Amino acid sequence: LVLILLYSRSIKTRMGANEIPSTRRWQNPGFVATWTSYKALLIIACMYIFRTLMTLHSEMGEDCSMQQLVNPESFRAAKESETEEDRLKKKTIESISASAMEESETEEDSLKTKVVESIRATKESETEEDLLVEKKTFGSSLPPLSNITQQLLGTQCDEGMIYKTDFVVDNGNDDSNIWNKIPKIIHQTSKSRCLTKPFNKSTSKWSDWHSDGWSYYFHDDDAVHRMFEMNYEAFPLLKDVYENCLISGTAKADLWRYLLLWQYGGIYSDLDTTPNNLSPGTFSSFATEESELEAFFIIEAWHFLSQYFFAIAPKHPLMHHTILATLHNLLTVNDTVAWDASRVTGPKALHQGFVQFLDDAGIKPEKGRKGFGKEYRYKYIISNATIVGTANYTVGSYGSPNDSNFWVWRYDKGVSSKSKSHGYAAMGMEHFGKLKKRPSGISCQQAIKDKNHKDVTAKYMAAKKFNS
Repeated sequence: LVLILLYSRSIKTRMGANEIPSTRRWQNPGFVATWTSYKALLIIACMYIFRTLMTLHSEMGEDCSMQQLVNPESFRAAKESETEEDRLKKKTIESISASAMEESETEEDSLKTKVVESIRATKESETEEDLLVEKKTFGSSLPPLSNITQQLLGTQCDEGMIYKTDFVVDNGNDDSNIWNKIPKIIHQTSKSRCLTKPFNKSTSKWSDWHSDGWSYYFHDDDAVHRMFEMNYEAFPLLKDVYENCLISGTAKADLWRYLLLWQYGGIYSDLDTTPNNLSPGTFSSFATEESELEAFFIIEAWHFLSQYFFAIAPKHPLMHHTILATLHNLLTVNDTVAWDASRVTGPKALHQGFVQFLDDAGIKPEKGRKGFGKEYRYKYIISNATIVGTANYTVGSYGSPNDSNFWVWRYDKGVSSKSKSHGYAAMGMEHFGKLKKRPSGISCQQAIKDKNHKDVTAKYMAAKKFNS
């Protein structure tokens, strides 16, 4: 603003505004053009300041005070220094203190306290020994994946669509290299098994791995639902969140992939992501006695782990941390519809889980370089390295931010933007960035209390009571 004011003084000086009668100033084209640019800069500056204040307010939460706005840097530094567990403890203590001071606590405050305490208790109850025991006893009570996907052979798709089948390889999930802990299973998902030709071609680049001993499972909406219906003792709030707060199909797919690989392990890949230099034998080539392979992630351009593709061992603590982070994010949204999946359930949740994974090993991630979004405040990525975290589990980070397509193609060349848009429409899907999110008018916590909230949300959206 100071620079703009100085610029306005120079305008008057250069244009001789003081010498030109006020009635003739607007007849001077140079004066009009310069004055207009000054006004435009002033408006842009005001908009930037307003946006900055709103961003600070959203970062600091609903209890943001004027003192925090006056000195945002000190507040940010203090906030960033807290671990996720510290925040949960702080919220719990504040809730308990508030209940002691007040004669009666509202229902929403009571639910929030229970939510935070439950997440914290779940996290603290699982010690490193528990994780190691689960690692050895995994798979004893899980239903077969074929029971989850339940493909119906002979199903007829619409004209121009192709039915995607599973490829199950008997006794092929165990790698001959005992140091490779990633099961030979590939998972992909879509609304239904009926795919357009470009998507069928891109997914076939994964399903063709069955000839090398890899099982391939395709999960439609029914399979995703069956996955959420399983019993998860480690995540007692999952069912409430799924039934009341997960309205977005994209958000369901995000949380589903974490749950699926937490239970069964293997590879997850988006529909339009295909192998490049990655081959069926790549994982075994990286696994050695000195360095077991328990997780394989691509380094994205912004220096964080890929969520569109990754491979991981079952019961890996990184998935545990990521699921807890996702549930925490969902429980704190103010609306069950109007939020950005990438910042609540997508890459941000995975990054939060990774930060916790490092923190358990005493590793403090350095702050992200300039240009990172506020949701990625930390980075800790070493190219082609094995990183040790919770309970001595490892995460392998491969590739480089400058060449994130080395191992897999983020977007298959055979799936153009036009064919992708057409394919999504034909398969009844829509990219989360193009969805019109009319607010439901109800928070996730309130939705859990109000079991009839879905009917309320449907009425709001049908009546278009809320603008997008």
